[in-house]
Amino acid sequence: MLAMNAIGKQVLRNLGYEVTRTSNVGVDVFQDMRRFLGNSERFVIFDIGANEGNMARQFRKHFAGAEIHCFEPNPPTFHVLRETTASDASIKIWDHGMAAARSRQVLYENENSLLNSFLPLGNYESGGRVINHTEVELETVDHFCHQHGINKIGILKSDTEGYDLEVLKGARAMLETGSVRLVYFEVNFAEKYVGQGSFGQQFDLLQSCGFRFVSFYQIFRENDVATWTDALFVHSSVI
Repeated sequence: MLAMNAIGKQVLRNLGYEVTRTSNVGVDVFQDMRRFLGNSERFVIFDIGANEGNMARQFRKHFAGAEIHCFEPNPPTFHVLRETTASDASIKIWDHGMAAARSRQVLYENENSLLNSFLPLGNYESGGRVINHTEVELETVDHFCHQHGINKIGILKSDTEGYDLEVLKGARAMLETGSVRLVYFEVNFAEKYVGQGSFGQQFDLLQSCGFRFVSFYQIFRENDVATWTDALFVHSSVI
């Protein structure tokens, strides 16, 4: 059978065709995460920018045994998060954000809580408007992990509306030592927020820490131009 396959491929090459094995990587992010994490479900997930807990519920559905830490600094949204996760003892919630350094900073509260950010709105009209400014606590992933005795993170997810580069900077020690296996975060191509990190900066930081790019997932466009998407990276030690 193998010999016949080789002959068939050679015939197609002679006709000008090339046969390669296809992959479904980049279709379902949870399937890709499981591909790299294996069958073990006893690991830690950081859900940074947890909002009301929608992603935490997805993580629980796909990784039943995981310990999930949700970080949400906006007080009204945190209240909803606490209610939606109250029945799950393995979901721990924290009412502060993550950044490159520990500090207090103003959160721009949007009428659409999904657009809350530590950065002012940019030129891209992404919907919503800022209705309040609230000073909140910011931690770093590195300090939090040291403080709480967390040595390994299976998935570090960040959805902080333009602030994801700062989150990654605050996790550099964990990233550099291979203590994080997967990083999943939002990428903005349009200027949704003033001062947002670029994908080039995010890519360079993760590559310098030993990560490899896996895929983008569902690229959103406006006027045929990419505006934002989500990206998955895996540490080279996992491959």
